[in-house]
Amino acid sequence: MSETIAEADASVLSPGEELAGRYVLGHRLGTGGFGAVYAARDRLLDEQVAVKILDTREPIIEQRHVWREAAILRVLDVPGVVQLRDEGIHQGRYFLVMSYVDGRPFPGAGVYGWEGLAVRVRSLLKVLALVHSQGVVHGDLKPGNVLVDDAGRVTLLDFGVASSQGLSVQAGGVVRGTPVYLAPEQWRGEAPSPQSDLYSVGVMIYEALVGQRPYQADSVSKLMKAVLLEPLPDWEPRVRGVPDEVESLVYRLLARFAERRPASAQHALSMFAAGRQRYQEVEWPMLGREAAFAKVEQAIEQRQPIDVAGPPGSGRSRLLDAIEDIYRARGDRPVLRVVSGSRPLESLWAFGSSDVQREGGFEEVSALAKKRVGEVLQEGGVVLVDDLEQVDRWSRKVLDAARPLGAMVRAVEPQQASVPRVELGDLKPVQLQGLFVGHEEVFGLRSGGAHELWRRTLRKPT
Repeated sequence: MSETIAEADASVLSPGEELAGRYVLGHRLGTGGFGAVYAARDRLLDEQVAVKILDTREPIIEQRHVWREAAILRVLDVPGVVQLRDEGIHQGRYFLVMSYVDGRPFPGAGVYGWEGLAVRVRSLLKVLALVHSQGVVHGDLKPGNVLVDDAGRVTLLDFGVASSQGLSVQAGGVVRGTPVYLAPEQWRGEAPSPQSDLYSVGVMIYEALVGQRPYQADSVSKLMKAVLLEPLPDWEPRVRGVPDEVESLVYRLLARFAERRPASAQHALSMFAAGRQRYQEVEWPMLGREAAFAKVEQAIEQRQPIDVAGPPGSGRSRLLDAIEDIYRARGDRPVLRVVSGSRPLESLWAFGSSDVQREGGFEEVSALAKKRVGEVLQEGGVVLVDDLEQVDRWSRKVLDAARPLGAMVRAVEPQQASVPRVELGDLKPVQLQGLFVGHEEVFGLRSGGAHELWRRTLRKPT
């Protein structure tokens, strides 16, 4: 960019105006972080895009948030995050060109009750886990920044106040973000963490199910007081069709202190999976794991434990998801899923058993957990342990003792696996071919798509 950002006319740009000799502006989509967002047509590629144009009336400290957003989007190339396509200067105004997202604010259109919301929550947590894994905290999650398409897939927008690699979300002592979705620690002036984003997710889920936000106030100061001092309202009237485990998870997301929330988006996702009801989710097919699936299913039918061995990214969790869906759909035996955790017995508390979750001494709770796991296995049920290395050591001790009792399926690193076991090896191009049938345009590859995916993902496209 050769131009220097200068003062410019702050009036709204007109449809038909052209930027950089390439982007023709359409209608105004709304106001994003520190600028207006327009639909536009990329004349060069003949594609629809979204253009965010900085309002130069904002002080320089505000403009830095847009520059930060560009810097973060340049490196944050993960599924479920809006893509940065280009950037430049138009009449002294800095602009960003991003992929156009066809969706509606969370939870999307036609969502009624938990059954319709479940797939959207899971999609949001998956995307958030990817964002956090790149060292980025969004810091301003709200329905308008979480667009949902007709299939329930989520795309995150507006990283204008996000933090990455030590960047602060505060400027001049002013807390950034949308007040009604801010976590308590953000109100206190602390930099947001992944748990702050999870709090915002909790507010959005609560609002989607109950019809109002957890705290109601007619001024920002009263809202801050409520968030920091008042207890969470009861879930009344109780929302019909919402499992107790989901209600419990929402309240954990809304905990006043960050350390009491799930440790990560992945942790929240695993807790959500442990108590979720059967629902249909849009997924790519599970390829190249048919033999492993059959061996695990055989072990379950014979009430024997089995380990699914492979490094992270090899498809261990995907296989456990498929096993869980099959047996929950059958409904002929109990299915328990262990989640990640760090505090004592946290991984087992997520089962949602009222006995295990009730207050009591550690020894009492530990004994109840052992009893619960043992009963499930002895009744012919299935215990699924995803990512054994992330299970808290107290829960792991309970599981180790119960493993010989029945069908416990553990997803583990190869060096942790016991026998019987199945190994998940590298996928071959021929096993990936099914991904591309009828989807060539999605991948932008005219031929050899399976070979290209195999190459780009180091043989682990899971």
